[in-house]
Amino acid sequence: MDGMTASRGREAPGYLPLTLLVGGVQMILTMDLVTMGILLPSIGRDFAAGPVMLSGLVSFSSLVFASMMLVGGRLADMIGQRGCIAAGLAIGAGGALVAGIAPHFALLVTGRLLFGLGAAIMIPANFSVINTVLPEGPARHRAYGIFGMVQGIALFLGPGLGGLLAGEFGWRSVFLATAAIMLLLLGASRMLVPHGAGEAARQRFDLTGALLFVPGIIALVLAISGGSGLLADAGARLALGAAGLALLGLFRRGQSRAASPLLPPDVLHRSGTVPGIIGMTAIMAASSALFLLPALVMQRAMGWTPAQSGMGMMPHAVAVILTGQMLGRIMGRYPLRRALLGAAILLIAGLALNGFMRPDRGYAMNVMAPMLLGAAGSIALLTVLMAMLAARQPAGRQGVISAAMFTSQQIGVSLGAVALLSVAASDPDPFTALNRAFLAAAAIALGGVLVLLRGMREKAAPPLTGVASPAP
Repeated sequence: MDGMTASRGREAPGYLPLTLLVGGVQMILTMDLVTMGILLPSIGRDFAAGPVMLSGLVSFSSLVFASMMLVGGRLADMIGQRGCIAAGLAIGAGGALVAGIAPHFALLVTGRLLFGLGAAIMIPANFSVINTVLPEGPARHRAYGIFGMVQGIALFLGPGLGGLLAGEFGWRSVFLATAAIMLLLLGASRMLVPHGAGEAARQRFDLTGALLFVPGIIALVLAISGGSGLLADAGARLALGAAGLALLGLFRRGQSRAASPLLPPDVLHRSGTVPGIIGMTAIMAASSALFLLPALVMQRAMGWTPAQSGMGMMPHAVAVILTGQMLGRIMGRYPLRRALLGAAILLIAGLALNGFMRPDRGYAMNVMAPMLLGAAGSIALLTVLMAMLAARQPAGRQGVISAAMFTSQQIGVSLGAVALLSVAASDPDPFTALNRAFLAAAAIALGGVLVLLRGMREKAAPPLTGVASPAP
């Protein structure tokens, strides 16, 4: 048996540590995301930072993450996953360390920017390991399940552990703990991720394309989101959005002429890829309702405290964990298109059920039941869709397609947050407004699923060539 082949129905034991590493890298990044909200009040008190400054602390890191993702994906294809995962973990750990010891707010922002840069470099490489190193079959299906499950574990543990550390040792301890864990993952990655250059190693990096794409994405996301309140002027946002679209238009035009494009045209020309990316953006926009709106339901419509609503979000994490545990078996047993359709039904049903909340119903019907359906459907749908899109690309394009998928998810969250929160504020009666927002999310999800079903067909993964076996 060679490094890329496993017996049917049996996972090669040497792949489990690598699979757990992939899950661990994703988990630490998700935990950082869900923990930041807990730390902001303490950070604000220590640095006398107001809401706008704190919003910028979160927004700027997310902007670096979204805009640099394609650069990270292309680097993964050029120099290999091992180097990118190690570099991303090192930069991210350095950023967390800087944030943890920052004596003033500007240095804290610098640390968070470095953390976002490290995440952008490592995330596409980390995900692409699943489709370039792990063999088709049980090992790969299990990795997809773990990839989904760890996000639920992070949602469950992140706020609790982060709050415990911050309460006992201060908010700085959370960043320092993150740095320490990332250094441990860095050591593990050097042992477990195969060494070797990517298939595009002899090509030159497309610096011109990067200089157009990165500011274009930053401008577009800022225009959509308003920088979390930093850009209140509508005219400025329109101008910024136009500038972003112009830069991205120049980027697209230049890619067809570049000798070694940042986004190789053949990636998007493969059947089903563009509909898949569009559908993923819509699905992520709709799924943003699942972690933005329930807290509003519990606090504005049901009168719960923030602490109570935090506990009320726990079924979301439980649903993601349980779905992740089952997802590997589902993907191994059923065609991916059928699994995608089943997950889509769960997501749309959960969002639609949330659209018929009533004051005379309690938490179980207004929040918990729809949350369980929607969260299970969302994580399953996104994971299966990512598997289908990755299967359409050869090994030398896995970094780029991973980056394209994660970038589309970031844009989807920004679009969904702006649209759904606007609808949620459209009526003085909270139940009426929130019902409209959930039904709008269900409609967006339905539109995205229709695009997927029309534009994508089941496709086997292309041969995985030129990829080293994992370390024993």
